[in-house]
Order: sequence, then C-alpha cells, then structure tokens
Amino acid sequence: MGTQKVSFIEALRLFFKNYANFRGRSSRSEYWYMFLWNAIYSAIMEVWVFMAILHMPLMGNNYTLPSILRALMAPLIVVAVVSVATLVPWVSLSVRRFRDADYSPWYLLLTMALPAVLLSLSNNVFTTFGNVCTVVGLALVIAHMVMMARRSMPAFHN
Repeated sequence: MGTQKVSFIEALRLFFKNYANFRGRSSRSEYWYMFLWNAIYSAIMEVWVFMAILHMPLMGNNYTLPSILRALMAPLIVVAVVSVATLVPWVSLSVRRFRDADYSPWYLLLTMALPAVLLSLSNNVFTTFGNVCTVVGLALVIAHMVMMARRSMPAFHN
C-alpha cells in the first residue's frame, strides 16, 4: 500500500482488504473514491426510503408509527448493518490518509469525534451554546475535509 493513485474499483477493494490496517498510508484517490462510493450508496438508500414512504398509501397503511417502521424496516436494517460493518474500515482509511497527508492520526479525534459530540449537543441545547456547538462542529468537519484533500507528503518520518 503506497500513495499511488488507485481506480474507482481498486479503492473499494482496498477499503475492504485493509479493513483494520491502521499502518501505512492511503492516497487521496483511495480516500475520495471511497467517499464517492459512500455517496452513491447513500443516494441509493435515500431513494429506497423515499420509495418505501411513497408506497405506503398504496398498501392501505395509515401513517402511524408501527406502519412507518414496518415500511422502513428493510432499509433501516441494511443501513445499520452497513454502518457497523464499515465503521472500522472508515476509521482505518482515515488514519492512513492523515498519515499520508503528514498529519498525526490523533487529529481524527479533533476532526471526527469532537464534531459528533458538539453536533449532538447542539441538537439538545436551544441556546447560544447550542449555536456555538453547531458552528464549531461544522468548522471542524470542514477542517477534516480540507486535511483529507491535502497532497501526499514524502514519508520522512513514517
């Protein structure tokens, strides 16, 4: 695994091949092609959920919570399984990408975990503190994206 450019299909293969590989480096193309794969998967899931909701009146369902959950059960199960199955590979890919861009992988705590905490706090707090949490959380997400877009750096100290 180096910092060479990889193809769209090769990125998917490497994603699962390096499932829990937190060593080494990953190129920008490997990371961003996986980001694209994830966007395509997300779009498909959103269409599936939308179609399930549109299909509800045809099934004679009223819009009660049990009927909505029944209609959305299959997509929710798929999303849950895929989310759990890809959590470790996403973190390991991000660690390798940070290393390739010459950032300490510990910055992931700052740019991934902290925004998750801040954005969840902002949903539960309806004050200025909630707004600050939202702004800081979104700024850290943007910082994460900028760091991931950085060019590969020579491996002087890896």
